[in-house]
Amino acid sequence: MDVPVIVADIALVLVAAGALAAIVRAAIGPSRADRVVAAELGFIAAVSALLLIAIRLDEPVLFDFALIAVLIGFLTTIGLARLVTRKRSDLSGESS
Repeated sequence: MDVPVIVADIALVLVAAGALAAIVRAAIGPSRADRVVAAELGFIAAVSALLLIAIRLDEPVLFDFALIAVLIGFLTTIGLARLVTRKRSDLSGESS
């Protein structure tokens, strides 16, 4: 086996462990902010896994997919940050 393939395989296992930790944190997170951070960590782990698979399989088209996913993920991060920072009165529908 090639050394870069072994390194990519080890990195994929570590990314999978990080994704598992994000899933656990999203399930038990006591606040919305904890769940949002866990969702972002899971998204980063998914994009990292996609990039590692692209390196492992030597498929350059997967880099384009990862770039598109990161651009969409940036917009999602902004939306989730706005959701977390909303005041309680905004969530109940009252006007201040």
